[in-house]
Amino acid sequence: MSRSNPNLTNPAQHFMSWSGSTGTLNWYNKEKQENVPVKLPFRFLVLDQLATIKGYNKQSKLGFYSNEVRNTRKEELIVKSKQGVVYTGFYKNEQDIVMVPKGAEYTQSVYIAHKVGDQWVIGNINMKGSSRSAWFDFTKTCKVENGTVIINKGEVQYAQTGDFYPPTFTYESSTDNENSEAIRLDKELQIYLNQYLAAAEYNRSNEQTDQEIDNEPMVVHDDIEGVPPEKQGVAKALRNWDNVGKGSRDDDAEAASLYQSIAESENVDPNSIPF
Repeated sequence: MSRSNPNLTNPAQHFMSWSGSTGTLNWYNKEKQENVPVKLPFRFLVLDQLATIKGYNKQSKLGFYSNEVRNTRKEELIVKSKQGVVYTGFYKNEQDIVMVPKGAEYTQSVYIAHKVGDQWVIGNINMKGSSRSAWFDFTKTCKVENGTVIINKGEVQYAQTGDFYPPTFTYESSTDNENSEAIRLDKELQIYLNQYLAAAEYNRSNEQTDQEIDNEPMVVHDDIEGVPPEKQGVAKALRNWDNVGKGSRDDDAEAASLYQSIAESENVDPNSIPF
């Protein structure tokens, strides 16, 4: 790690998701190994939005997660489970048929600025299921990147699969201070996303076999000595994604959020999930 070329680490401090069964916004605290509810109403400013895959198949007892992309029709998704890569390709084919495994859901990955105490930090909310539907409807009514969004608990909805509470979203104008803090944090976020997406593009345009990847020092080793300077950013990105691919909740916040998502689907303690 150096001052001019830091390790590629997602700058989001909290990865949150909405639980429809309880009508709460939660984040997984990996140190305490527990779900932590966020106090509602919760205010945030949208920095950027990407698409990803998250979900759980109860029959096969497999949790799914993927890389993040800006365009699901032009950028390939790499969907993984504890068994490894289960799907590589676009979200839909030319006939608009969803191609990801059953139980894997399209998820809007919303990067946000929000306050923790008196400090502004970067966070992330995974909008899927009832929250995704509510979010899509809400974004048709306003330009979410131009103001402040407030999420709260909605009225109970009755369904054959079980009653649930969708979130509600409201829009307010941002203050000058909120706008300046959001711009500052977004600049930090875009440095990460540009490197992250560049690494994914490098993978797509330079297809390698698993054996070739295994032989690359940038994946096998923690340091990047010997890797050409122009490839060091990609090397770090690949190393980071390799760690995420291992699915360790202790190594990566995104992996931790996967355990939270599975736990919510199964209504179990995240620590009881045997992988």
